[in-house]
Amino acid sequence: PPALDVSVFLYIFEPLRALELAGKYHEYLLEHLKRTGTTLLTKAEFDESLELYKGPGIAIASLFIFLTKLPLPYLSEILISQETFIQFALGRDYSPALKALQEDVSYRQAVLDSLQRAIHYYSQT
Repeated sequence: PPALDVSVFLYIFEPLRALELAGKYHEYLLEHLKRTGTTLLTKAEFDESLELYKGPGIAIASLFIFLTKLPLPYLSEILISQETFIQFALGRDYSPALKALQEDVSYRQAVLDSLQRAIHYYSQT
């Protein structure tokens, strides 16, 4: 199952509703599997696979949040050209994101929340 992708998505966009949304995803997955005649995945199997990939999902989400939650004015600085995006993606120029961390409370909180989630998860394992 696509447990890693689901986990990453949940922890980027809806960490507070992760369990609820994972249940909905499983319902839709079952409907799709029935239509295609594919072997069904029980809820227990699905939950087990999500638990297995929870840590990597949280860690990857923390990396993605740095870009996906970047407010539009700062994101626009990165997307001006292919070159500016490549510089950002390769870690050569994080200045728009660093400026957003200083100036945008919502962005800063999203990044901090994701890092706290990762620290909490990995300190418990």
